[in-house]
Amino acid sequence: MKINVITVTYGKRFYLLKKMLESVFYDTRINKVIIVDNGSIDSLEIKKYVQNNKNIILIKNNINHGSAGGFKRGIEESRKNPSDYVLLLDDDNIIEKNWSDFFYNILALFPNIDKIILKANRNSSFDSSIINKENLYKIDYISIKKIKKIFSREKENNNVFQPIVYNPNGFNEYGGTLLPFKAILENELPLEKFYLYCDDSEYSYRINKNNYRTYQCYRPIIKDLEYTFTKDLKFLTSFDKNVTTPKIYFWIRNQYILSSITKSQSKLSLIINGIIGITVKILYAFIKLGINKYTIERSKIIIIAFLDGIKLNFNNNTYK
Repeated sequence: MKINVITVTYGKRFYLLKKMLESVFYDTRINKVIIVDNGSIDSLEIKKYVQNNKNIILIKNNINHGSAGGFKRGIEESRKNPSDYVLLLDDDNIIEKNWSDFFYNILALFPNIDKIILKANRNSSFDSSIINKENLYKIDYISIKKIKKIFSREKENNNVFQPIVYNPNGFNEYGGTLLPFKAILENELPLEKFYLYCDDSEYSYRINKNNYRTYQCYRPIIKDLEYTFTKDLKFLTSFDKNVTTPKIYFWIRNQYILSSITKSQSKLSLIINGIIGITVKILYAFIKLGINKYTIERSKIIIIAFLDGIKLNFNNNTYK
């Protein structure tokens, strides 16, 4: 069982990339590690670090093509280097030792592994509740089903431990996804026009539509060294000053685009829920943070991203 590993780095993140590579190379089933340098500041350091390692292929992009463009180029390169599987990792993912043993043992449970995709555990406390039983990209702030659930006394039983859980949606992040090599050959590449966010979910969604099945695994465990969004902010996430305007724009826009592409709900429902959600978030931000230049400008970006998402507008390059 030989595995190609693909990762994408950018900015000044060599200190993260180095730790990720060290965790990957604890394993003996590595075929090639493909690093896509997406116009990073640390290019010289990266080149120096990898130059004596024959198992590493370094691809240099002069500009940042986003996660979509970066992983697209990495997968293209992997196609030229046959292996049994391909593991996608973010440059800040630390995967536990002997990670391929966990994947290998799980695959042994299936009589036919040709169409099986495995997802490593990026949750410190794993249970079956982490798999959304409905469509992940259904923008659902208000619906009859949700109202009924609020008043229902029934509770889901998530206390039964399962080492693997079937994910019927097929939506996967890049980081920690193990794909059969056949899957990257017979499926189209990530769509570069997504640029950033949701491109991984759209890519994995297309693969699963081609009769692949995704399973979330308890092991191996991946630790994220860095988080883009502060989890505790909730309704104020879009107003986080630590998150750049482009990231907010693509994060919001692409959620609505993906919801439309996957037809998880009607267009009318998507628009209504979008208007409700965005209005509540903006009003909440005005109350908590005040009406000032920053909250007004960030609100404008949120509204533009929503409108572009609803219109499936991939042509707004202002925020790249």
